[in-house]
Amino acid sequence: MYVHHGKTTFDTKLGLEFLQEYFIITLDVFKENQYSKEKSTQNAWLSLFTAESVDDLERLVAEYPWMAGICQEMADYLYKNRRRCCVCFPKRYGYWTIIPHSIW
Repeated sequence: MYVHHGKTTFDTKLGLEFLQEYFIITLDVFKENQYSKEKSTQNAWLSLFTAESVDDLERLVAEYPWMAGICQEMADYLYKNRRRCCVCFPKRYGYWTIIPHSIW
């Protein structure tokens, strides 16, 4: 399972209802398993979040043509704002490290 759902509860059985619910999505598990092979809107978005190359994006747009505009908008934003964008260091510490441009 790659989607974990939770909400706040108290071990004292305090009956307060909170609006917050939490969803934790393990993208590495999503990408490594067959979940990413099923065709759905949710999988399209998660596939976008796990794309590591232009080839991944091209496959994504081939399978989900409605993602073409989103990918183009992202590319345009990155090009226009390349000095302010983040740099990703893939799996340097076993996970993706994102460092804002202002730090480096």
